Amino acid sequence: MRWNTLPDRRPLETAMDAFWQQFAERTDRIDALFRMEDRWDIVTWMNAQLAPVLPGLFWEFGPGDAGGHRLVVSCEASLQNRHLVEALVARAPDIPGWTFSSSRPPTTPEVAANFVDHRTGARIGRAQVACSPGEGNRVDIRWHIPGLRDGFDAAYEGTSRLLGEQAVSDHVGVIDCVESADDQRGWRTLPVLFGKVRTDIQRGLPEAPWALSEDLRFTMWKLERPAAASDHPAQTDLTIAKSAHPEMWVSTRARAPFLSTRFSRHGETFAYVKTDLSGVPDDDAFEHKAQLEDKADAALRQAGLGALIGGGTGLRYGYLELAITDIVAAQATLRAALGEVSPRSWLLFHDATLRDDWLPLHDEAPAPPA
Repeated sequence: MRWNTLPDRRPLETAMDAFWQQFAERTDRIDALFRMEDRWDIVTWMNAQLAPVLPGLFWEFGPGDAGGHRLVVSCEASLQNRHLVEALVARAPDIPGWTFSSSRPPTTPEVAANFVDHRTGARIGRAQVACSPGEGNRVDIRWHIPGLRDGFDAAYEGTSRLLGEQAVSDHVGVIDCVESADDQRGWRTLPVLFGKVRTDIQRGLPEAPWALSEDLRFTMWKLERPAAASDHPAQTDLTIAKSAHPEMWVSTRARAPFLSTRFSRHGETFAYVKTDLSGVPDDDAFEHKAQLEDKADAALRQAGLGALIGGGTGLRYGYLELAITDIVAAQATLRAALGEVSPRSWLLFHDATLRDDWLPLHDEAPAPPA
């Protein structure tokens, strides 16, 4: 759901506050249900209370950090809803005996082992793990579980419980269960091993923000011509592309969800301008897009908001690839700099958590094709 760039959040915020009011009034009965002193349909009730915010949200109850109860409300794999869920949890009232989270937090090794045993029947007491850099700046994790031939379920559950839901979603790549344990250590060390590889990956990222980078060198791609269509969402009509950050650009097209935090240590968001070139004569299209690139790059750099790091041309649209530090300020800067672009022009984002978000670059811009 569009949240970060939603012009008016008040209806959703009202629905969020209504949920928490209903929840606060029901905590005594929830506690009694957990102590088996009351019986009622909490599943139907929770789903009904959360539906006005967003139907289908995942939720679960568990023990709190210091006793009491924890409620987790999560978007799970629907990362485009993450920021909405985080906003929902941030509006939770202070209720004694309760903690709230927007993702399942990491657990202790003891809890993780018990969960894996209960969920998969596997005993991981003698298991070993190893971590290594993976594709897209993710961390690949290999488990060795003695006596278990097919241990993927146990490896996944152990990883998820030890690292927490968000770390697995954002930074874990391949999880595998292997026979050899030559380069592995005890499974309880997984958070430390994972953190070390993540730190090494971060150290390998560009030392300076793109706004301070000069004389960029671009990698070029010629893509297979896409099928003709009435319109093209995202960048599905792209035929030619260039990028000064090729590893990042390739990752935006991978199956795994893309996140800017894996490719920048300066708080940059990798975004793009999408503008309709169908009204520009073919002889003028190249020059028109080149001028847009120069204007966008100069304006963003002057404002200290980022830089142009690539671009592309599609069957209908032109694209300007950007690294920006403030999406709202960048929108205003781009609108002022680009002048009379097509009404069908938008600022869009590669991040899976911003997939439904967009900002218009023209007063008459409709919603982008979806």
